Amino acid sequence: MRKIRILGVAPYAGMRSLMAKVAAASYPQIELDVVVGDLQKGVEMAQNNFHADYDVIISRGGTAQMLREKVSLPVIDIPISEYDILRALHLAENFSSKHAIVGFSNITDNADVLADLLSIPLHPFTIHDSSEVQDILNRVSKEGYQAILCDMVATTTAKEMGLNAILITSGAESISNAFDDALALCSNLRQLQAENHFLREVIGAQSTETVVFDQNKQLYFSTMDSENSAAVLDMLVNEIDNCSAEAPSRIVKSLGGTLYTVKAQRFSVDDNPYTTFYISRNKAPLSSSRCGISYYTCQEALQSFYDAFYSITGTVATLEKDIGRLNLSQQPIMLLGEEGVGKEQVAAILYTRGPIHHHPMVSINCALLNDKTWEFLQSSHSSPFAQSENTLFISHLSDLSLEQRRFLLATLTGMEVCRRNRVIFSCVCTNDVRLPDAASEFLDTLCCLKLYLPPLREQVKHIPAMISLYLNQLNVSQAHEVLGMEPDAVQLMQAFPWPHNYSQMKRVLQELATLTPTPIISLETVQRVLKLENTSPVVHIQGELQAPGRFDLNRTLEEMNREIMKLVLEECGGNQTSAAKRLGISRTTLWRVLNS
Repeated sequence: MRKIRILGVAPYAGMRSLMAKVAAASYPQIELDVVVGDLQKGVEMAQNNFHADYDVIISRGGTAQMLREKVSLPVIDIPISEYDILRALHLAENFSSKHAIVGFSNITDNADVLADLLSIPLHPFTIHDSSEVQDILNRVSKEGYQAILCDMVATTTAKEMGLNAILITSGAESISNAFDDALALCSNLRQLQAENHFLREVIGAQSTETVVFDQNKQLYFSTMDSENSAAVLDMLVNEIDNCSAEAPSRIVKSLGGTLYTVKAQRFSVDDNPYTTFYISRNKAPLSSSRCGISYYTCQEALQSFYDAFYSITGTVATLEKDIGRLNLSQQPIMLLGEEGVGKEQVAAILYTRGPIHHHPMVSINCALLNDKTWEFLQSSHSSPFAQSENTLFISHLSDLSLEQRRFLLATLTGMEVCRRNRVIFSCVCTNDVRLPDAASEFLDTLCCLKLYLPPLREQVKHIPAMISLYLNQLNVSQAHEVLGMEPDAVQLMQAFPWPHNYSQMKRVLQELATLTPTPIISLETVQRVLKLENTSPVVHIQGELQAPGRFDLNRTLEEMNREIMKLVLEECGGNQTSAAKRLGISRTTLWRVLNS
């Protein structure tokens, strides 16, 4: 085992010789270097030897006290024992019986003990700082003390003043006590270092990486070693304020083609808070295998919600009671409504106000899933269906084929996904009575609670307020300030059917704010923009119901539905996926009706 390397800082030359003698005689496990210097000089000599890789410093009195403040190594104080003081007293008897003891507390405290034990008059004067030495010695001289027992700094000053000074030296037993203390300290430090190294090795061998930040958000410990570590550390720093001491939270982020799953937790040691992140990574490419799957933290979901038209215009307020009721239950939830009524925003607010908002929300958009995504959902250990305590938002159920719906239902029930997670579904439908097959299957099989989101046309009286609120929001983000809309233009906006609801109205308002040359949006500008919103075969223009000339209303509902589908499919250039989305039905339904 490597020897203990000790630097001795002796306040006087005799101590250097005694330290070397004691070490050579009794401590073969010690490698000792000794320099001579008192107080500041001793500190400077220790600082000049910092490169020698010492384990500990041994010194005495005021020099030891200064070293503790100036160097990072542990400092062991050579004690001045009662025997050391007795030896100095014996020498002082040749001068007078009236002795003063001047020194730091390590000397004067022992002098008080001796005075009590031996019932002898000792007169200690305690030095708290080296600047006090001369004043104290002047006082001692005026009070008639003929011999002064003191440490090195007081001895030097007393001799300069012509006083009788006797240096209290340390004996071999005091040196031995200091060596024993140094060996015990270094032994404990080495054991702690070994345990620390062992624990680091254990942590480093885990499949997860560990990163710890202190209360000042400074990196305290890390096992991370990767080319993306800087970006990951920046991401973790931004998440520190969102971590809670009450319960661990989970974060999922995609950076540089890698998916990071992070568990975060707050700990306190001696009332100092530390934030610890446990990081798992999946190096599989995300572009194809995870198409349609997105991850959100609570903060990101909140930001998404509050930036949305649905929140800005206060529309969610009409659903507050229903959202509060649903958040009291652990049952799956089905959000129903037409396209563009804000199902994504309601899912976000259900998540952020829900009981497990400190874990991620995983959004699975069924309209965007491909074969690789289905394989990932079915077989990967990183699949959202294999995880627990997340909020899963599975949207656009009507875009799934019958086979895909059966697979999804079998997976959710077989893996008990709804028991281990909070699951929210959404499905496009025209109202809450006539449900599409996809919605009915999931409602019945999983016993979902349902929430119907009304279309914009049922909120006609609120449209003027929505217009004002959203135009105000747009003014924040663009230089051209729009102050409002002409009354006739507002009425035209109220008369329009808004087949794509809030998302369509948001887009139209953005276009109107961009196109208007004046602070007030004119009726003419609104008419021009709404004429181009030919997303429905029947539209309201200038407050009157008008039907395109080629659309015959004198037919059965089934025939008119088929004709509408053909018209929309034609406008979509024959793209059945786009046409189905515009119509709010599945591709299967579109194909079946057109071929019936």
